[in-house]
Amino acid sequence: MQLIQHGINQAKSEGKKTIILDGFPRTLEQLYMFQDYASSDKTDFINIELNDEEARERATMRMVNNMAQEGTFRKDDQSSRFKRRLENYPKFTQPVIDLLKSTGRLTLIDGTKPQEEVLKEALTTVNSEEIQTETNEARRFAIILAGGKGTIMDPDGTSQTPKSMREIGPKPLLEWQIDQLKKA
Repeated sequence: MQLIQHGINQAKSEGKKTIILDGFPRTLEQLYMFQDYASSDKTDFINIELNDEEARERATMRMVNNMAQEGTFRKDDQSSRFKRRLENYPKFTQPVIDLLKSTGRLTLIDGTKPQEEVLKEALTTVNSEEIQTETNEARRFAIILAGGKGTIMDPDGTSQTPKSMREIGPKPLLEWQIDQLKKA
């Protein structure tokens, strides 16, 4: 949670109007901690939905492609780990989705559509969700419930840094995502 708080504080101090947290929160405990920290009334959530079979197929293809191109693969794409991820989803993440649905603050996006359509829909959602702050300043916040630990970015598995905070070139992945949202 400290990494999330640090990322949010840094983005706010830099005047960022949209903050995207990829793959967070995944548990009710994380959601409650986040709500205690952030102004939850100014936060909207996006879930990119994908059925188990499609997710399994994509993970397999990603593993095959990564092995062919880079000689390595994401450890969580291995069938035993992937099976565990699918088994844990209903227990840990589905309650988060259900709670957010009940609040009306969750936008669902069909992840089986082509990648370009999913991205366009997510960006449209983020850009249309303007929330007024106490100072009447329009601010947009988005949290995309997707992603993982970033193991493809760390094949040896030694990094403890979440994917959204990993440096890609001169800045973290999260900052690249925010920059893209600004352009949309």
